[in-house]
Amino acid sequence: MSFRTSLTLCGVAGLMLALVQTAPAGTIVQSANLGTELNPVYTFTSDDGTTASDTWTVPSYITDTFQVLLVAGGGAGGHKWGGGGGAGGLIFDTSLNPTGDITITVGGGGAGSSSWAAGANGANSVFDSLSAFGGGGGGAENYTAKSGGSGGGGAKNATSGGSGTSGQGNAGGTGGGVGGSAYGGGGGGAGAAGSNGGSGSGGSIGGVGLYYGDVFYKDSVGDLDTVLGDSGYFAGGGGGSNTSSSRAGGLGGGGSGGTAGKAKGDNALAHTGGGGGGGGPLTGGNGGSGGSGVVVVTYETPEPATLALLGLGGVATLLGRRRRK
Repeated sequence: MSFRTSLTLCGVAGLMLALVQTAPAGTIVQSANLGTELNPVYTFTSDDGTTASDTWTVPSYITDTFQVLLVAGGGAGGHKWGGGGGAGGLIFDTSLNPTGDITITVGGGGAGSSSWAAGANGANSVFDSLSAFGGGGGGAENYTAKSGGSGGGGAKNATSGGSGTSGQGNAGGTGGGVGGSAYGGGGGGAGAAGSNGGSGSGGSIGGVGLYYGDVFYKDSVGDLDTVLGDSGYFAGGGGGSNTSSSRAGGLGGGGSGGTAGKAKGDNALAHTGGGGGGGGPLTGGNGGSGGSGVVVVTYETPEPATLALLGLGGVATLLGRRRRK
């Protein structure tokens, strides 16, 4: 059953930028302004981690280009001896100047596998003409890892990692091993490929994401790395399974992989596009779920004098303060 709810994006001197929910599943939630009146910053997330879509009417007085961080949903970790899920594709764009009604979609993370199978891919995220691809699911014993924004890690008997999408992410690491000494590869991240599986300290670790805490900030607090993503990082790959010790997911929300003492891979952080951790070698070694994606948007509003020329004198008065540099 579909429904329709109006969400306020920003209100300045009576101007309301409305976001309208029409999807039957998840609902997009937008943050309060994290920036300033002249340089607003908004995040768009899914309330329940599933894919959600809305339309937004771009305010006519915005003449500058947008800065958009677009992150798709992360892939899930594979079941038993599983590879880590690949991170959702990440795009940072500073060239768009859309007008009229545009589509915003936040991709959900792939659901963790509870039966012997590769992890599910995450869903795509969309902002106007930009599309970021969902992360690839991690492989499982005898089940091949999947490709996506970043690729899932390989697994026992299906060793190859999935490939990433150029400009959005990286490949997953390879799995391997025999018998009770097998391991999964780390899922790829936006900043680096997942590490190949292995018993060494660097084996099976998820690829690191990318840091944007210094791009979206507000003057009074400084960098927003404490409220955006995983300490300002997004799209980290999930850790692969490993018999010796749990393998960390990549910084950027990736979940840790399962081990002999902890069967289930960890879920990725919501709103980061991180990949889920690969399932461990024991019964119940389910893969962790991928993290839902996020859209972060900022733009510069016109100078107060320009707004006054447009007949928006009240807005010009309210915005008559120093522009953030």
